[in-house]
Amino acid sequence: MKGPLVSILIPTFNRAAYVLRAIRSAQAQTYQNIEIIVYDDGSIDDTSKMLRQHRGITVHRRKTNRGVGNARNRLIAMARGEYSCWLDSDDLANRWRVQLLLRTIQKYDVPFVRSAITIFSGGKMPDVWEEKPYYAPRRQFSCATIMFRTNLARQVPYRTDLLLGEDALWEKDFILKHDTGVMVPLTLYHVGRGKGLKRLSQANRHGQAEEFSRSLRARDKAILKTIAAIRATGKDHRRFLQRVPQELCEKWVGEL
Repeated sequence: MKGPLVSILIPTFNRAAYVLRAIRSAQAQTYQNIEIIVYDDGSIDDTSKMLRQHRGITVHRRKTNRGVGNARNRLIAMARGEYSCWLDSDDLANRWRVQLLLRTIQKYDVPFVRSAITIFSGGKMPDVWEEKPYYAPRRQFSCATIMFRTNLARQVPYRTDLLLGEDALWEKDFILKHDTGVMVPLTLYHVGRGKGLKRLSQANRHGQAEEFSRSLRARDKAILKTIAAIRATGKDHRRFLQRVPQELCEKWVGEL
């Protein structure tokens, strides 16, 4: 049985040095009923040139940069999959990521799931995405690890006025509209860190310190307001009601 289509959504801005390896990690997924959509948000480096070298992906390009919130909204609108997941263009997806997140979201019948991460640095292509994931209950987390039901995500747009932190706020808004998700404490996502590696939401940071500060304050104020609204409904405002048990995680990894 083929299984549902999963959309891997990649927003990018000036990531010519890294975007191809992110795409390769997406194309190497063990679960193959996927589509890969890249949204180039007005890059002025060689990102567009690099993307033209790749077959098997869908690329949309804006002439001018509109920001990460708009990029995420456009990608969700274009997604054809029943489920979608993010992949930031300087990060890597573990090759079993889609397979295990899809298994989790279907098993627990929840709006979204997330996973643990590892962090890598340096300009060379790491092989960490090819290694089997491992159980990591205390590992750092990232909003980029999320897999969600696409039809539900379309009901909760990302804020387009924030320069950073739009993903953390969106997750709270998503919980308010729908419900919390399940945490998969396996290292299924690899976050790039190091010289020249910055988040898409920080791409225009130079010379905008005060603007970023205002954006962060607005984000925090909005999150507190959303948490209060969640509590008023009687829902748990925390990100996750439950985690996949260690025994089940280890069983799944053993079957890979």
